[in-house]
Amino acid sequence: MALSIDKATRLIEAFAKIISQVATLDKDKDGTISIAEIITFVQAFIMEAVAVYGDFSTAVKQLRDANGEDRKLLATAFADKFELPSQEAEVLIEDWIFHIIETTELVASTIDVIKK
Repeated sequence: MALSIDKATRLIEAFAKIISQVATLDKDKDGTISIAEIITFVQAFIMEAVAVYGDFSTAVKQLRDANGEDRKLLATAFADKFELPSQEAEVLIEDWIFHIIETTELVASTIDVIKK
C-alpha cells in the first residue's frame, strides 16, 4: 500500500467497520435494539474513533490529495471490509471521500466563525 494513503486507508476501514456494526446492531435479530446492543456499539465506535483521531487531519489531507490509483486502493480496502464488487466499492468510496472532505471543511469553517 502506498504510504501516501496509509492514514486515509485506516480512516476508510474505521468508517467501514462502524457502518458494518450499525447494519448488524440488532445482534439477536429480535426486531428491537436493546440497551446492551447499543452499549456494545458505542464502545466499539469509541474504540474506532480513538484509533483514528490522532491521524484524522492527515487522513483527510491524504483523501483530498489521493490520485486515481490511490482511490482504487481505498476502494479495495473498503470492498474487502464489505465483500463488495470493486466497481460498487469505487462508487461508494468516491462518495465517501467527497462527504468526508466536505464535512471536515464545514466543521473547520464553523469553528473559525465561532472563534471570531
